[in-house]
Formats: sequence, C-alpha cells, structure tokens
Amino acid sequence: RVLAKANIYMMLVQAARVDLSGPLAYFYTAGPHCVPGGPNFSFSYYLFVNMSVGAVCSVFSSLLFQAMRAWTFRTALQLTILCRVFASACD
Repeated sequence: RVLAKANIYMMLVQAARVDLSGPLAYFYTAGPHCVPGGPNFSFSYYLFVNMSVGAVCSVFSSLLFQAMRAWTFRTALQLTILCRVFASACD
C-alpha cells in the first residue's frame, strides 16, 4: 500500500512536470539576431557540455545507488525527490 502511494505520487509528479529543455536549447544556441546579449553557444559546444555534465551525473548516480541499496524506501524516495528539485532549479 505504501509503495502504491509512492508510485501514484511519482506518476503525478511526472505528469505535472514542466520540461524546459527544448526552449532552453533554442535560447542557448540562438544567434545574436534572435537573442541579443544571449549566450549564442554553437550547437556542438552546447551538446558537448550538456552530454559531459550528463555523463558525470550518471557516474555519480551509479555510485550513489550502490550506497542506497541498504537504505529504507522512504529515505531513498526523499533523496531522489530532493535531487530532482535541485536538478530542476539548475535547469
């Protein structure tokens, strides 16, 4: 029952999540004529940084998962929610 409630909660969180990755990609890579004073990153630079940060975070997540196997479900769920909030704030 507790697990079912947690699953419903996570489903509702995913359904209510606003994904800004697409619009942000256009903002970061738009030229100076489109976004004056914007970052104007080249698409290859943007992809390189984006994928590099993703790879580092994936390695960190794998290491953290090894430590989380001994945790209770509630503690692991709370940590993953906090990580999602932090990652969304950095987006």
